[in-house]
Amino acid sequence: MHTMVSGLLCHAAGQLKVLKYTLMNLDARENPAPTKQYLGELDGDTGDEYDAGEAVYRKISECVQHYDSIFEFVNRVEDTFSFVIFSQFLASTIVICISCLQMSKESMTSISFFNSTLFCIAMLNEIFVFCYYGTILFEDVSIF
Repeated sequence: MHTMVSGLLCHAAGQLKVLKYTLMNLDARENPAPTKQYLGELDGDTGDEYDAGEAVYRKISECVQHYDSIFEFVNRVEDTFSFVIFSQFLASTIVICISCLQMSKESMTSISFFNSTLFCIAMLNEIFVFCYYGTILFEDVSIF
């Protein structure tokens, strides 16, 4: 489950970066190079003129729809996994506390102390994965 939730959060963060790039380069993407066909359209040969304002408006509308779909995706992930992740956080925190209590009673040179240390590191890593990818997503959302 760790990798699936982490992958979903990375996907959402990546989509936000794509959206940010699209918005930052909106003007550059909508101003085509003046080709012969484009110049002919501007002269009125084809009857259709290039309307940059309408093209930019259309692109912004697409970006808003993209943002809405990303927002809906993140809400679905949150609704689906929030209780499970909360339960795992709670259980991991309790296990870390109990392991630290056991470690305090052991000699630092014993195998039991070493095992408890490794187990605590594994539990901390379990919590870290969710926190790390949640922070990445939070930072990418905060740019909007």
